[in-house]
Amino acid sequence: MKRKTLFTIFALLLLCIFQVPTFAENSLSSEDFTAIRNLLDYRPVLTSKSPEEALILIKEYRERLLTPENKAKFTEQGNLILDSLLTSEEYNYYYEMDEKHPKLKEIIFPHNEMLENWIKSHTQEEISALLYVIAGDLLSCSMGLYPVPKAMEIGLVIKDYYDIALEKEPNIFFGNLNMAQWYFHAPAIGGGSKKKADELFKVALANTEGTGDEFYINLIYSQFLYDQKDEAKAATYFQKAYEIQPDSKKLALVKLLNDNGYTLFYYTLNRAKVEKKLGL
Repeated sequence: MKRKTLFTIFALLLLCIFQVPTFAENSLSSEDFTAIRNLLDYRPVLTSKSPEEALILIKEYRERLLTPENKAKFTEQGNLILDSLLTSEEYNYYYEMDEKHPKLKEIIFPHNEMLENWIKSHTQEEISALLYVIAGDLLSCSMGLYPVPKAMEIGLVIKDYYDIALEKEPNIFFGNLNMAQWYFHAPAIGGGSKKKADELFKVALANTEGTGDEFYINLIYSQFLYDQKDEAKAATYFQKAYEIQPDSKKLALVKLLNDNGYTLFYYTLNRAKVEKKLGL
């Protein structure tokens, strides 16, 4: 039972790596939409850099984007979402450098607390579906940093946030992508379902709005299909991601993993073991 619990906790860490929202709601402004979309479509470019290079670029992007003048143009939630997306990117590249990097807790804990307090101080009607999903993703990043009992408590909050988001916006790309991964990783006894995951992945595929969406859904769905032994179809979706960012280091890693019989999902849960086997 404990092994299944730990597996679920660490599987949820995957969700923060692939957060890619789409929006069709009225609580964000056109200025918010434009800034969020531009940031999302920049994310595949970052995957072509080393973690150190990506972190420099993210810092520069933050300094250009979140100036006092620009922040005054965005709604309060727009600013929260943009800040959270940049925080997620920072977290992911520090994590890529070192799963136990000392910056991880420093980055994620204060941000999670800030989002939790903001959500608690507003009604569900006031809160954007997109903000709920992003708050869930950032919580998923932190699960492995807590003792198991606390992580299990956080896991329930994440699922609640995703459920609320999908109630508000059933076709939201980001929510369907991440809920699909939740169903994929959760054990059947805990509500997991590969069939349900496939259905949600397909909803996400049908609701992409930019190159950032297309890059990540094609990459993640390719790994789902590879896990389900449909290697030919997996290669087709992988190629679609490759055509968007052919120099992506992430895609190069995934190809190496697949060529050696591993999925990105398995690698994320067994990083040290796989890297030792492949001499990485």
